[in-house]
Amino acid sequence: MGQDLREDKFDYCADLVKSARPERFLSLQFANPSLRQKLLAIAAFEVELAHIADHVTDPHLGQMRLQFWREGLADIAKGASSRAHPVMQSMSDVFAKQALVLAGDDMDRLFGALAESYFPDRVWSIERALDHFQKIEMPFLSLSLSLIMDEEVLAEGGAMAERSILQKAGRARAVKAYLFHLLASAPNGLAANFQASLPSGPEVITALQEQWKSLLPALNGAPSKLMPVLAELSHIAPWLKRAARHGAGKGGLTTHPAKLFWTIISGRF
Repeated sequence: MGQDLREDKFDYCADLVKSARPERFLSLQFANPSLRQKLLAIAAFEVELAHIADHVTDPHLGQMRLQFWREGLADIAKGASSRAHPVMQSMSDVFAKQALVLAGDDMDRLFGALAESYFPDRVWSIERALDHFQKIEMPFLSLSLSLIMDEEVLAEGGAMAERSILQKAGRARAVKAYLFHLLASAPNGLAANFQASLPSGPEVITALQEQWKSLLPALNGAPSKLMPVLAELSHIAPWLKRAARHGAGKGGLTTHPAKLFWTIISGRF
């Protein structure tokens, strides 16, 4: 029965990622089976944090929910019992040691950025928005890549080439996150206010196209074993085209399996 309960937790994570981030779910199916559940747990954790803003309208309630997850990470890092939530329990099961990766400056920036998006009281520039998304994406990307590369923390101790890939991939994920907000259906709750505060229009698409073009050389040289985590970035090019056709309006999100498969096989985006 214990094994069944453990598998239920990971099934919950897989279903959550498949529903909310289908391109990420598909990409992670190509990961080493011994790592797949861990990578899906990381992705599910990120989805849970993102969903807070979809489901609450009071910024202070949003901050309280963030604190639940932040304290849960601290419990895992200390070896304490995990919170009664399948994603938190999955994180506790597979990240007892690696949880320390999630306890540093990156996580401070992550939770700070999430809370900041609950109070969109200033006009966002394109660059500020990209920096914001990068703060959110980097901790999860760093942990995912560190598992594959068998490094302690790529963001702090990896080889120079690996660190460069991490930084470039983090920026690319920021571009993808921006496109997600431009193309996805209008959310509810605090997320709707945040989305409405982001710059949009043709000049934004041009800026994102330039960002993506500058990142491609480094990403095309990434080791093939990183592709299960990086291949979802292959969706940036078709999403950029879709955004351009719709003038950066709500064009809808589409999964591109053929594009993703090609990236997995060729290592090129």
